[in-house]
Amino acid sequence: MEPLSLVIVDDEPEIASLMRLMLLREAPHLDIHILESGQECLEYLETHAVDCILSDYQMPFMNGMELLKSLRERGIDTPFIFITGQGNEEIARNAFKSGANDYFTKEIGFAHFARILNSIGQAIRQRKTEAAKRDELLSRQAAEETLRESEAMFRDLSEEALVGVYLIQEEKFVYLNQKAAEILGRPREELMKTGDIFGTIHPEDRHIVREAIRKRIEGLFKVADYQFRIMRPDGSVSFVEVLGSSTSYRGKPAIIGTLLDITERKQAEEKLTEERDRIRKILDVVPSIMLVIAPDETVARINRRGCEALGYAKEEIIGKNWFDNFIPENNREEIRGIFRKIMAGDAALPDNYQNIVLTKSGEERLIDWYNSVFQDEKNGGFFTLSSGEDITEKKKAEQQKDDFFAMTRHDIRSSLTAILGYAELLNTLPQSPETSEMLTAICTSGNRLSALLENCITMSKSEAGKLAIQPSLCDVAEVLRETSAEMKEMIKEKALRFDVELGADVPASFMMDRRLIVRAVSNLLQNAINYTPKGGSIVLKAFSASETGHDFLVIAVADTGIGIPAEELGNIFEKYYRSGRAAGIRGTGLGLAIVKAVAEAHGGRVEVESEPEKGSVFRLYIPARPADSC
Repeated sequence: MEPLSLVIVDDEPEIASLMRLMLLREAPHLDIHILESGQECLEYLETHAVDCILSDYQMPFMNGMELLKSLRERGIDTPFIFITGQGNEEIARNAFKSGANDYFTKEIGFAHFARILNSIGQAIRQRKTEAAKRDELLSRQAAEETLRESEAMFRDLSEEALVGVYLIQEEKFVYLNQKAAEILGRPREELMKTGDIFGTIHPEDRHIVREAIRKRIEGLFKVADYQFRIMRPDGSVSFVEVLGSSTSYRGKPAIIGTLLDITERKQAEEKLTEERDRIRKILDVVPSIMLVIAPDETVARINRRGCEALGYAKEEIIGKNWFDNFIPENNREEIRGIFRKIMAGDAALPDNYQNIVLTKSGEERLIDWYNSVFQDEKNGGFFTLSSGEDITEKKKAEQQKDDFFAMTRHDIRSSLTAILGYAELLNTLPQSPETSEMLTAICTSGNRLSALLENCITMSKSEAGKLAIQPSLCDVAEVLRETSAEMKEMIKEKALRFDVELGADVPASFMMDRRLIVRAVSNLLQNAINYTPKGGSIVLKAFSASETGHDFLVIAVADTGIGIPAEELGNIFEKYYRSGRAAGIRGTGLGLAIVKAVAEAHGGRVEVESEPEKGSVFRLYIPARPADSC
């Protein structure tokens, strides 16, 4: 069954979700998207095709009637059905008057939703029928218009055509219109009287015309399209193009055709040739490698910089097979295969990629390419145009920098471990209250610095595309205990009520990257502690969830903190973003960005619900994966 796309517009997501589930129970093939406002619906329809809209009536800012009127004013005729909890007869009349297809109240029951589905089907069928009628009418009108245009074109051609029209028989003009006479530069009466066609043609091109006429008269080919020069009475030379075909006139072979003055086009082509030569000179002085590869895999063009990078003279490169001569053997066939797929239309050329090239001295250089495909009508076929930069030294420098940072991270991490380890050992010995307090402060600051370092490392890997997970079977309860233990002192310091809840349906072991998940959950807990006033409460819980046939482990952190304004919810997972309400609260703006990166690295997501002064709930969704996937 063909899937249908529906939109439910309702500012009450719980009701909208219930309606979605009821509709899917009756019609699983439906593709249903939930939107929470009329404005969101208008924006969604700018980029999505929808078969039907189900809308609530009572909504803030833009109610359902205003949404319907806005759609119709924009010429959007998508079927529109009201499903409202506060309906009356007057509203229903106005709805139908404004272009609604149907009107239902919000009721629970499968029979009710079956009626809604029936109404949706009728509305969609009605729209398709009306569209078919419109298409048929437009097609008929187009056909009639084409016929009228053809008739008008014939009149113009025979009376005042914009192109020259001629009829030749036995190498003489039998007929030519006024435009043809103007192109040839002689009075029409004179040309018709003498019938001479060769007197107007440049002496050096007469053999071209005579040969073309002979071949068509003898039936060697029916249609000819060619160019030649004509001599005007004032001695000037013009270029013309003729398109003629063999025919019969009064029982004898003849040629009928059109005549165009292409002098300006020829001049433009000459200028284009000059421009191409100028561009070639420019390409030779640009600092980037410019490379054109022909469909047969040979180098069609390369600039001076490209020759310098490869160490060859231009004549040693042009016409040579690019892959056989300039790509190392170990990845030659792989790159050649990609090129052939592109030429066959089976793959798209990547805008940017990097590969090794082989120089004349045998040295391998890494080139960063930016690519495009163009069609050369003159030479035929599609060619690739690539602009390249030799990044061999740049890559070496980057690797050195990465090695330096790795060593620095290792040294900092080792020093922190030693500091925290000795502080903990000292804390086990008898201490004065003042010394014990200072050791606790050292441990707290050290742990905070360690967490900051881990966050920086995780974010750095994420930005470099190197945040790869290493999943293993993990004890979910132990993960919750570990993250809770990390925050124990901070929770105690703020006198927060803290609860851990483990759902009965949560498996004892779950495939995930323990280190990254602990880091993500720790960041969620740290945020909750930072933004929850003293005496508030925080709940850390884990439970199982299923969505469209996929199972998830959900780890949620709920707090009674200051909450997040709705206008900021779309920004909180951005790196370094901090709310204006966070003044005076410790933080770097990395925590939630890392949570999002860890979730996506696992193939999951993170969600948030929040209300100012009432608190927030963050949910980390981790998809289930088979145990052998590690």
